[in-house]
Amino acid sequence: MGGTKPYRCALDRCGKGWKSINGLQYHLQVSKAHFSQALLDRYSLPQKQKQEQSKNSSSASGNDAAGEDQGTKRKKHPCPHDGCPNIYRQKSGLRYHLSHGHQSTHPVQLQVIPPALAQKMNERTCASG
Repeated sequence: MGGTKPYRCALDRCGKGWKSINGLQYHLQVSKAHFSQALLDRYSLPQKQKQEQSKNSSSASGNDAAGEDQGTKRKKHPCPHDGCPNIYRQKSGLRYHLSHGHQSTHPVQLQVIPPALAQKMNERTCASG
């Protein structure tokens, strides 16, 4: 097969391709690319609530290196964009998210969140809450 990617996403403005059908299947079932607006509508936190959550997790861990050594690293870098629910443990994760997660042109957005992605987001929100 070489470098060809015969399995392409047919949704407008996407253009992504994969060498196997599994990559395309993952993209359509679990990836957030075409569901980011639906995810924001369903799981978004107001900016003030994100800041409070970030402060609470910092104070709960004592905000010291001893807590981090015990494997209790807390997420303390919230995305500054209104409605974005993402909070990161490391500043580098936030930097990557800011450069890739809020692009000016998004691929076509679908309103129905696939069950696998909804379950993954529910587990994530339950674990952080």
